[in-house]
Amino acid sequence: MSGEKLCRRGFLKVFAGVGASLAVTSILSGCQPEVKIVKETVEVEKVVKETVVVEGKSDENIPEIRFLTRVGPLGLFMKEFTRLYEEEHPTEVHVVIEEGTWEDISTKLMASAAAATLQDIFWQPYFYLPYNIANGVCAELDDALEASGVDPSIWYPWALECEKLDGKLYGIPLGVMPGWNEMIYNKDILDEAGVGEPDGPNMTWNDLIEMSRTIKDKTGKWAVDVGHWWWGQEMINRNFGDSIVEFMGKESGFLKEEVQQAHKMIYDMSNTYEIMPTSAAMEGDRNKMFAAGKLCMMVNCAADLVCGMAEAIGGRFKYGYTTIPQADRGLWGTSTWADSVNIYSGSENIGLAFKLAAQVASVEASKWTSLTTGMTPGACPAAWEDPEVAEKYPIYGYEGEWFKTNEPEPAAMPWNYGFLEFNNVFTAEWMPIKNGERPYEQAELEEINKKFNSVLAEPRP
Repeated sequence: MSGEKLCRRGFLKVFAGVGASLAVTSILSGCQPEVKIVKETVEVEKVVKETVVVEGKSDENIPEIRFLTRVGPLGLFMKEFTRLYEEEHPTEVHVVIEEGTWEDISTKLMASAAAATLQDIFWQPYFYLPYNIANGVCAELDDALEASGVDPSIWYPWALECEKLDGKLYGIPLGVMPGWNEMIYNKDILDEAGVGEPDGPNMTWNDLIEMSRTIKDKTGKWAVDVGHWWWGQEMINRNFGDSIVEFMGKESGFLKEEVQQAHKMIYDMSNTYEIMPTSAAMEGDRNKMFAAGKLCMMVNCAADLVCGMAEAIGGRFKYGYTTIPQADRGLWGTSTWADSVNIYSGSENIGLAFKLAAQVASVEASKWTSLTTGMTPGACPAAWEDPEVAEKYPIYGYEGEWFKTNEPEPAAMPWNYGFLEFNNVFTAEWMPIKNGERPYEQAELEEINKKFNSVLAEPRP
């Protein structure tokens, strides 16, 4: 399958799946290992959001590389290190920078691939990668890696494995994270409620719920927000000890006891304890509510909670970070995840594109990315373990220490790469229950499980 080009049928199938799903991203994107991770937040310097302009070369013989980068602060490092590469190799390459958001990267990518106009280099989240490899969109890169002389040991080995299919390399890991299992909190609201700061490694979910009930009673503000889309919910499921679908799984685990314990807890937060806003009570989105001081605690991945947050809050209140509760389960709820930079299989300059992509994913770029924008420090251990990064962002220091001796669990990825289809079922069937619009009943759960299994019954692309 890996050598096949994207057919019209495959394109239409993916395009339809993307259109019906995945309203999942935040508008804000991307610690020493002590008992508490509550170090005072350091303000991030304001990020310049203008696109970096790369001047063209007059020599028509210089190869042109088109690079689809990420828009805004989250793509700033791609543009900056592209600029540096071009400065260092003025007669080697001319780079044309183009941009795409998280929401539209899949549609732009697939539409361009179908038209054979895809950029030479492009970034993508991990959950699109296996499907795009299987459909021949991504170039095989083992030969390019060997020819480049780049040392692959600069990246976490498990992150590099995320870029492979059937043992062949198709990408470079651009950024990693343990999962959607960190929490940001508003210290001013906690003070108003008369409660201490949350201490994820040493608190239980019941502790968090009781704290949240006090916050809601004392302040009238929403206390916590968690569990809005299925990969984020999977981290909570794994924290409880199981998963809806294992890596390359062929059967739904939605009805498993631990999975339903996690889902019932999320349901109760909104409908029994009324400490978490339902969709009807959401004002704009949860990021805006947190930045406006209307929501006390919010769970997401660290990058989404750190990058751009200081600017969004604008000094209106003090805040800090911790993890989801770990004390009663002893599990963080992790997942191998690596956003990637890939090269189009139809590119005429695969080797050259690889060298540029490797610089964008280098240790230097990874560290610069974190210190400048607040994004996670790439996929490089040296950047995650850098003391300057840990000093500025203690939550990254905590995660970097964890990465030294632990490896995240394999990603929740259906065997047929039906990630988007799984999210469609989760959004259409579970979210109405979570929001109290449909009853939390066994018959409803069994129907959802059937629909998950119907996704898993589909063949691979």
